[in-house]
Amino acid sequence: MVLCWQAGRGIEGLVLPERSTAYNFLRALGLEWLHFVLDLITVAVALAALGYLWRARPGWVQTVLAALGYFAVQAVLLTALMLRSVDRAREAFLASRSARGQPVDPERVTRLFEMGWLEWRLVMSLTFFALAAWLAWRRRAYVGPD
Repeated sequence: MVLCWQAGRGIEGLVLPERSTAYNFLRALGLEWLHFVLDLITVAVALAALGYLWRARPGWVQTVLAALGYFAVQAVLLTALMLRSVDRAREAFLASRSARGQPVDPERVTRLFEMGWLEWRLVMSLTFFALAAWLAWRRRAYVGPD
């Protein structure tokens, strides 16, 4: 499920980048090319892991763990960049909500960021990735050649 979600998120980031907080943030830093590189790698890694898992090929566990590790590293690096420039991150978040047609209330977003939204988002992502890695490791003998 995590792999499908990441692949879909990456494809959306490539096709509709203005909907992404990361894209808007990196564009404000003059690094919009980095968004496309990261999302392209995300899609490639997720689809590779899904392919290994779907076909029950040897090495599926290693591929899934490598993909989850990449997703975790990307989340940490983007969050660290955003924490260095919270004002730009907040503006990027507002821009992404606006591009998706969602309500934009700058005061609510300011309160959200003051409550540590970036940190909580990172903790939730890392927890989700760690849980998926643990499940893959526990089920490593479940999928494989007959």
